[in-house]
Amino acid sequence: MKFIKIILLSFIITIGGTGVLKADTLSSSGTLILHVSIGHTGKPLPGAAITVRSDSATITGTTNTYGQCIIASLKPGIYSVKIHAKEFEERTITINITGGQASLHDINLHSELVYTVHAHTLVMNTKSSSSSTEISHKTVSALAGSDNLSKLLYTVPGAAQGPFGEVHFRGAHTEITYRIDGVDIPSAVSGSFSDILDPQDIQSIDVMTGGYPAEYGNSLAGVVNITTRQHPEKEIGIKEGNFDTHSINFNVSGNKSAFTYALSGISYFTGRGLDTPVVNPIHDNLLKHSLFGNFSYMIDNNDRVSVLLYGDISQYQIPNTDLQQALGVNDNQNESNDYETILWHHNFQSDSNLVVSVYRRGSTLGYDGSPSDLYGGSVTSPAYLNDVAESFLGSGAQANYTNEVLKHNQIKAGASYKYLINKQYFFLAESPQSYPPFYDNHTDRGFEYSGYLQDELSYDPVTINAGLRYDYINEYVAADQLSPRIGIAVKLLKTNSIHAYYGRFFQPAPFENIHVNSIPMFANQNMSIPLQPERDNYFEVGDQQMITDYLLAKLTWYYKLMTNVIDYNQLLNSNIYVPYNIQSGYTRGIEFSIKSREVDGLSGEFNIAWERSQGKGAITGGLFTVEPVPQGYFYFDHDQTYTSSALINYRDHGFWSTLDLEYGSGLPYGYNAVTGDVNYLRVPPHTIAGLNLGYNFEKGFYLGKSDIELDIGNILNTSYLINQQNGFNNTHWGSPRTIAILFKKYL
Repeated sequence: MKFIKIILLSFIITIGGTGVLKADTLSSSGTLILHVSIGHTGKPLPGAAITVRSDSATITGTTNTYGQCIIASLKPGIYSVKIHAKEFEERTITINITGGQASLHDINLHSELVYTVHAHTLVMNTKSSSSSTEISHKTVSALAGSDNLSKLLYTVPGAAQGPFGEVHFRGAHTEITYRIDGVDIPSAVSGSFSDILDPQDIQSIDVMTGGYPAEYGNSLAGVVNITTRQHPEKEIGIKEGNFDTHSINFNVSGNKSAFTYALSGISYFTGRGLDTPVVNPIHDNLLKHSLFGNFSYMIDNNDRVSVLLYGDISQYQIPNTDLQQALGVNDNQNESNDYETILWHHNFQSDSNLVVSVYRRGSTLGYDGSPSDLYGGSVTSPAYLNDVAESFLGSGAQANYTNEVLKHNQIKAGASYKYLINKQYFFLAESPQSYPPFYDNHTDRGFEYSGYLQDELSYDPVTINAGLRYDYINEYVAADQLSPRIGIAVKLLKTNSIHAYYGRFFQPAPFENIHVNSIPMFANQNMSIPLQPERDNYFEVGDQQMITDYLLAKLTWYYKLMTNVIDYNQLLNSNIYVPYNIQSGYTRGIEFSIKSREVDGLSGEFNIAWERSQGKGAITGGLFTVEPVPQGYFYFDHDQTYTSSALINYRDHGFWSTLDLEYGSGLPYGYNAVTGDVNYLRVPPHTIAGLNLGYNFEKGFYLGKSDIELDIGNILNTSYLINQQNGFNNTHWGSPRTIAILFKKYL
């Protein structure tokens, strides 16, 4: 609970401080301080044009050598601030200037080729050899009504839906690296349902699914770079929907001189919390409370210190089948998660900077089973799992240095250290009782070292990004790897570019691992084999093409060869997963996407992907042995042949609407104990549509400035299977139609 106390204390201090700030409003003017940097590098961007507009005035300025622009003597009120620089994307933000105060804002612009269409921009990155997708604030706002980060990630090309909100990028499992404002956030306990951040706190997301530079390592099923939202105004919101859904959230922010703060929180309840083993949700309540704090202090022009604090507490009912409900099964899972990060950003000069961070991530999971499980409650076999207590603590530090002393040449270097502690306890019994009840209580410790060096050399029209990464782990096994990576991007024409990439990847097995090799009922000769890290060779080729000034198309081909592939078993009726290795495997696929620029309020995007992800050879670890070993290749249980999504947006003054579509051809399942065939069947394909409608009342509405939204998920109330029980996982059905009304009041 320490993290909640910290956030609440900070909240009290800052709210109390607003009383002091109000005394300053006697002053007739305020000051705007902007710090403009390049992408995720943090390098200052000099020479950016700043335009500040209100109803009565327009003021301009330019960022200095340190990327800073200060505009003083602004009358109190709401201003629109546009940041523009040649060959960089354009950003516009809304700020609130208060008399006697300084308003401090950090702005990141991506270095990209920009096409202008009716005062809007379409972006094509001609220097990157990575596969990335930007989820804009417009999309985040339209889809955030789901209170689910995963729904945002499903819009990425090649992203397949898994049970409990899991996301599988390009046929990989769920080992995803999350970064918040440039800082890695360690993983939570495996089997945790909670999101790393509530969508209301997200400004935008940049998702990388391939072609990773050397600075990214270990969990490389995807890299999710999240930029947190800077709330220009205080606000409070409420939500009411079917399945007894209701929530309340708040956002407050402020500043005094060089100090800024933003705080937000949400309390959420629904009767449809998790994906269920039957069509209609039974025993599926969810109660969640979360708090998020973002604090920043500008020491001087060269130094800034930031603090991120987050915590959540959740209570889940594990969904029942009709039989389980009749038997009185009452399984529950309780979770708490928190992370604390302190970041120091230093500019040595206009062409180099250093970012150092220290962090801590705590995650606990408690699972309370029901004695009724012994009488047929579990899907896989009658068993009783109770008093599960698992806690995971990750702490560490990382440093990243960027240097652009030489023109056209960017050098980056970094190092990180991570210390891990995992504690587990549980009781397990079965019926009929072939073995005595089993207790497990253990604590494991481990650590990871990483370091990298990369160089991006750009001479128009060619950009080369070459790097070398070293990783060392000492966990269940001691292992290391030196990973070379190289990418080349070539701008063939003004409207076309291609890229090629090769990289070597190293992925440790999840550190928290139930010691199933000592459980009599799961005993087999393969469980005593230590889990090995996965090692991959990855290849990618891609093309970007402007189709007129209104459309941008991308086509990407990728191929990955894997050794000691990491996958998971679901433990009985819980969401606790036990990792295992598959001897070898491969993934290959093709993705196509097209994105339109907003014209007369209308915009959209569409993507479709084909992929094949298969394994081969012995399965070691996990809960059971596949014998005989399958002959040849078999599909992974998260492989989906065709995946597609589409978004259609329309905006007109205060009105907006978003229609989202998701298609999946179905995940595999099936196990034949006689032949050893694995995952040779498929669940049926599905197409799901969602709709978000909203209106912003700027003036004239009885309650003042406010938003009202209608959010409808699965409009046609389609019943669809996400996955079918297959020995590795249980059966889960997708969500039926959900309807919610959201109201937000700006204070």
